Amino acid sequence: MPRLADASIPLVSRDDAVTSEMVLHETALVPAPERGPGRDSLLRRSLAVGDVLAVLLAYTVAFELTGRPLDRWTLLAALFVAPVNKLLGLYDRDAHVLNKTTIDELPKLFDSAVVLAFVAAGVNDLVGAQPGSLSARVLLALVLLTTGALVASRVLSRRFVRSIAADERCIVVGDDDASESLRRKLALSPTVGATIVGRTSIDACRRSDRDVREAIAQYSVDRLLVCPQGHDPDEVSDAIRAIRSFRVKISVVPPIADTIGAAIERDQVSGTDLVGLKDTQLSSSSRAVKRTLDIFVAGTALILLAPAMLAVAIAIRLDSAGPAFYRQRRIGRDGLPFVMLKFRTMVDGADRQQAALREHNESVGLFKLAEDPRITRVGHFLRRTSVDEVPQLFNVLRGDMSLVGPRPLVPDEDENICGWYRRRSQITPGMTGAWQLHGPVRIPLDEMVKLDYTYVATWSIWADLKILSQTVPHVLGRRGL
Repeated sequence: MPRLADASIPLVSRDDAVTSEMVLHETALVPAPERGPGRDSLLRRSLAVGDVLAVLLAYTVAFELTGRPLDRWTLLAALFVAPVNKLLGLYDRDAHVLNKTTIDELPKLFDSAVVLAFVAAGVNDLVGAQPGSLSARVLLALVLLTTGALVASRVLSRRFVRSIAADERCIVVGDDDASESLRRKLALSPTVGATIVGRTSIDACRRSDRDVREAIAQYSVDRLLVCPQGHDPDEVSDAIRAIRSFRVKISVVPPIADTIGAAIERDQVSGTDLVGLKDTQLSSSSRAVKRTLDIFVAGTALILLAPAMLAVAIAIRLDSAGPAFYRQRRIGRDGLPFVMLKFRTMVDGADRQQAALREHNESVGLFKLAEDPRITRVGHFLRRTSVDEVPQLFNVLRGDMSLVGPRPLVPDEDENICGWYRRRSQITPGMTGAWQLHGPVRIPLDEMVKLDYTYVATWSIWADLKILSQTVPHVLGRRGL
């Protein structure tokens, strides 16, 4: 049997002047069951069942903690969670996105918890055993516990469905470069659960939609990833109109995504759609909010972690000769250098050995070795647990660093960044960021600075809280190593 990775399947007749073709990879040979709507339906039902159970649990615990007798009439609020969440779009979003994350739903889940608390209060006032007995303290407990329970249940529901369902099978509508770029990005995001099985062109979708439709059915394709870069907007519009009738999910990569990121506000004037871009400069009030969060979190963490930090420092000194802390010159906000603190994880004088190891570098533009021979025994543990980064909290208190921000680069790495991407230095570098969530060893420098630029262009306090919440399980799962 020929390898499909080495073969191409024309999607147009020889009489047609179009030379577009579909290339299917070896993964297309793997049998795939019919799923599509069935798979999405399973996820929606799992989320709905989890939501109901989460509300019942949250309300039971809230009544117990507040010392109020459990009222079965108040528990009727759980019957409203599915309709409320449906109205908020919390069951439909997953079908439209590849990265089915729960953290993005947190604001809507909080809104849902507030609505349910008012429903519970209304039911209690109408038919409850003790009308009017839901005090502000009880309602606050209901809102907070319900929000937490809904987040937890949705994380578990999505993990359950992902464990029993096959990856989404995707075809890229675009050129070879777009296909390879998306393949690399999916490899850096294993939790997304998607596999690229082939590629076709914009022209093929416009002029031979029947052949594309047949290929989608034959190879059990779930989603088309449209990459319109380099094509006429009218041609792209024609292709998207054609494939929207294929009964397959569609995701479009914006042609200027690396420039604008998510920093947009949609507008319309006399039927013409406009996209407003947010300023990449943080306002003084935004900087004040970000700085307040940094001081509060870093100060609290240092107080709580002080005994553990002392123990780590003693272990480092006992394990190998040299200081407990490692000081390194990094480039900070506005290109100004500063000294970054870390627990020492390598032998003393490791910097002098770097030149001899450069040929084994595992990153592009950065020097990274997953198995660096200079790392000490205690250093291996510190790196696996990311404890070596904890002293950077002192840098955060001093203002040299922030909790979240662009990666602080050494001078040699910073010199490789030019053009618009130098805007990354407008924000104070961070202990964590989008680059950390993709794995600092695996992600090349050019991809890292794009992530940094997008972070600067789209900053919000919610974005910082989201990254911080994602960093904790990322570090605990050791996915960045």
